[in-house]
Amino acid sequence: SSGSVGERGGNEPLYPDKKSTLCFISIAFLIIAVFTTLSCERDTFISNPIEDPPQVQVDGILNFDSFEEFSQTAAMLNALSFPELEKWCLENSFISQEYLFQKLIQEEEKYEEGIIKQYGENVSTEYLTSELNLPEHPNLYFELLSKGVIIEVVEDDGSTSYEATVINPVYMSVINENGLVIINNEIYQYFETGFKIIHDGNMEKISILTDVNESNSGFGITVVKLKSSLKGYGHSFSHFTQRTESSRKRASFKAYFYAGANGVYYDPATCMSPSFYIECKGQKKNIWGNWVYKNNYKPITEVSGSWTYRFKMVEVGPPFGYQYIYSVSDPNSVSSPLFYDYFSGMGSTTNYFKATCVPDGDWFCAPSGWLMDECEVYNYNFRMKATNYSDFVFSD
Repeated sequence: SSGSVGERGGNEPLYPDKKSTLCFISIAFLIIAVFTTLSCERDTFISNPIEDPPQVQVDGILNFDSFEEFSQTAAMLNALSFPELEKWCLENSFISQEYLFQKLIQEEEKYEEGIIKQYGENVSTEYLTSELNLPEHPNLYFELLSKGVIIEVVEDDGSTSYEATVINPVYMSVINENGLVIINNEIYQYFETGFKIIHDGNMEKISILTDVNESNSGFGITVVKLKSSLKGYGHSFSHFTQRTESSRKRASFKAYFYAGANGVYYDPATCMSPSFYIECKGQKKNIWGNWVYKNNYKPITEVSGSWTYRFKMVEVGPPFGYQYIYSVSDPNSVSSPLFYDYFSGMGSTTNYFKATCVPDGDWFCAPSGWLMDECEVYNYNFRMKATNYSDFVFSD
């Protein structure tokens, strides 16, 4: 069989005809019949600074012209120190989930330091909770829990930790506390298992997003559910976690690849939008024995990765032929550098690092007569280095 495929550009609407349900996208794209290997390049991880910051809309929502601008800004902001991030948010009148998450790290540390200063570092947790009736976290922790920005995780030993709620934590730096962002005149809301899209950009529809759990053509809202317990296809993986810990310290590496329950997200399946990212953490236990991030514990020194990916496209009708296509941003190149970083701007080490991996987030669409069927990630090799730990390695 023959056919072609391409990647949805930042200025192309997902639904060219807004008056009907999702139809086949009839633009023919170039098939690139080569394997695409994403290599590790230090200089290409942190994107060039954004000269013109995205415009902040009503209700504190950032407005991006394209997914590329959205993704580049997220990478830029995630590379900033907390003072730099706070300065950027202040200058742009924007409060992001990332700012709130990083603010919580600072508040946790100040709260614990205040207790130790007043009661001593050997004070028992029983005395703090039973006698003094002190909470185990500062007020901001409980505020973010109630707003759904973070979730509390109960560990095997009964201790707790916390993590971001949103499906892809890399995007926390460019979404507001309600998970909202505008990309190419469409309103996106990121949540725990995927995202929702208001295609006509009508701000008045934001109030009904909570009640819309399935795609609704009448409202012009698409619900994309990315999280799946299924492995996917070929050599792909759903998620991988490696963690090493002692009684008081730990480091972990996580890789996530979500391609939907069956590799397609909505009927008639002309487009796919996988979620693919890595997340690295270094944590210590606080005075209550719960896992938190601390400024005096930043064990992660280096992260690198390489992999190949491909999409499977099938014909709509008989003979139901298929083709594998290998999508790159530059058709003249067989490789697309992604990331390799020593955390410049954060000092020589860090306790929290995250990055998206291609293909992630943007829409990959088939031409007329074809459907997007599968997405595979293979030949992958990730490595995280952390002080006093053996290398964390994940490869197929």
